[in-house]
Amino acid sequence: MTLQQTLKKFGETLAELPVSVFHFRRSKMSPPYAVWQEDGEGESLLAENRRAEPVIAGSLDYYTKTEFDPVVEQINQLLEQHADGWELVTVLYEEETHLMHYSWDWELCYGEDHV
Repeated sequence: MTLQQTLKKFGETLAELPVSVFHFRRSKMSPPYAVWQEDGEGESLLAENRRAEPVIAGSLDYYTKTEFDPVVEQINQLLEQHADGWELVTVLYEEETHLMHYSWDWELCYGEDHV
């Protein structure tokens, strides 16, 4: 798959979450919601001075007012099944907005070998 096909498929998968999901930015909406974006090249596997397995890296942010929100676990499971690598990197409470903010980093492999 191409990079664009890989990202589109990943976005479609994220859209299966039971909350509104946005790419890069959200519209004016109340929580809960998630925003995802690609950030750049990840740790691509090199062979013979070429990217044998190109990787795109990105992040996913989830905002909620619900303590112990079950959607957090659904996001973990979705990333486990569909991302080639992922990590929950921050969990914080935002005083200004009164929202809990979870942030994950993820990586997706793409290219000829990942159809």
